[in-house]
Amino acid sequence: MATRIPERRAAPRVGVEVAAHVVCPGIQDAIVVQTRDICRYGLLCRMPRYIPPSTQLEVAMILPMREGSKVRSELLELSGLVVRTEPPHERPGTQGYDVGIYFARPTDQARSLIDHYVRERSGGQRAV
Repeated sequence: MATRIPERRAAPRVGVEVAAHVVCPGIQDAIVVQTRDICRYGLLCRMPRYIPPSTQLEVAMILPMREGSKVRSELLELSGLVVRTEPPHERPGTQGYDVGIYFARPTDQARSLIDHYVRERSGGQRAV
């Protein structure tokens, strides 16, 4: 029987693919990425290049928010900090890197929107 590892996350997350623009220091153009999951504290995305942990960056994304049968778009612009990159070192020929970004100082409104989005996408139940 497999032992289940307890969830250590402080907030529920949901797996979603949302386009985001990431602006990193030293890189002239924004990098367009797809999120893999999101929670009130951060997101995981796939980057085409290596971004080292502790890199400060800016993230902009539009979350589609459902209200009954209507959908409205909410723009989120957040400062972030890279907390994890996999593989952990730059490797020639690597097709991409999974990058964990922690949201630094999000507004209460941004956290509220993300919480609503996570609840909505998880069917109103606790997301993983």
